[in-house]
Amino acid sequence: MEKLISDDQARRTLLQVSIDGHDATSHLEPHLISFQYTDEASGKSDEVRIELHDRDKNWLNGWLPDKGAEIVASIKCLNWFGPGRHGQLNCGTFRCDEPAEYSGPPNKVSIKAVSASLTDELRQTNRTRGWEDFTLQGIASDIAQKNGLQLFYDAPAYHFNRQDQRIETDLAFLHRLAADRGVNLKIHDGKLIMFSAQQADSQAAKLIINPENDQFSFSDFRFKKASESTGYQECQVQYHDPQTKQLMQVTYKSGEKGKPGGKLFQIGLYLGRELLWFAAPATERSRTSF
Repeated sequence: MEKLISDDQARRTLLQVSIDGHDATSHLEPHLISFQYTDEASGKSDEVRIELHDRDKNWLNGWLPDKGAEIVASIKCLNWFGPGRHGQLNCGTFRCDEPAEYSGPPNKVSIKAVSASLTDELRQTNRTRGWEDFTLQGIASDIAQKNGLQLFYDAPAYHFNRQDQRIETDLAFLHRLAADRGVNLKIHDGKLIMFSAQQADSQAAKLIINPENDQFSFSDFRFKKASESTGYQECQVQYHDPQTKQLMQVTYKSGEKGKPGGKLFQIGLYLGRELLWFAAPATERSRTSF
C-alpha cells in the first residue's frame, strides 16, 4: 500500500540541546528516554530534566555534564502545521544545579538543570536594607539591574512608605512583596518577569487546546477538583504603622454590613498607602478595601 505521507513530511519533534556551547543533539538522540520542560508561572524556577539510557557506558565514561554546566534546549516541531510548516519552542538557557544522577540496571542517566538566570548571588546572598518611599516596580527594577536582568513588569506599581529587607536574599524579599500583592514573579532566560495574577487570569485565552484531533491535542491529562470547604468566617489583621508608630488592628467578619458573606480566602487591606493581602470571600476574589 502506497504511503499517503512520505517520511520527510510526517509530523514529528526534534529535541535540540547544547551543553557548554557544544551541540549535543546527535549524542542525545539515540539515547533519549524522556525530556521534560517545566515552565513555572510563579515562585519556582523553570527547569529541564533529561533521562537517557547508557547501554554503551559512554555517558559514564566522560560524557556526563558537571554541576554548573550550561544547557540550552529547544523543541523543534517538524511539519507541525502542514508539510514544510515548522514550529519551535525555545525552552531557554539552564544550568545544572546538581551533579547528574547515574542509576541501573539498566544503566540510565538523569540530568536536571534550572534557569541559568537564577544566579547564586540572587538566591543565596542575604542582605539587610531599608527601602523608603519606593514602589514594588522600583525595587524590582533595582534588583534586576544589579543582577544583569531585563525587567518585564505588568502590574500596578504598588507604592509604600517603607519595607525592610532583613537578612533575606534579593529573590526571597522581592517574591515576598510580590506574593503579598497578588503579583506573580519568575526569572526566565535573562528576564525578571512580574505580572498581576488577577489581570492575567482575566485575559482571553491565547490558545485553545482541543482534547483530540488537532496538532496541540494532549496524549494524556489529569485534573483535580479543588476543595471548596476550606475557609474561615473571620480574620484579624495587625500592622505597625512606621509613621504614627501605632499598631493598627482590623477584624474582618464575613457577612457584616457592607461586606459579602461566604467563607474567607483573600482580602486586600489598605492601611495608609500600604496594600496588604490576607483573605477574601469566595464570592469576591477581587481586591477589597476598608
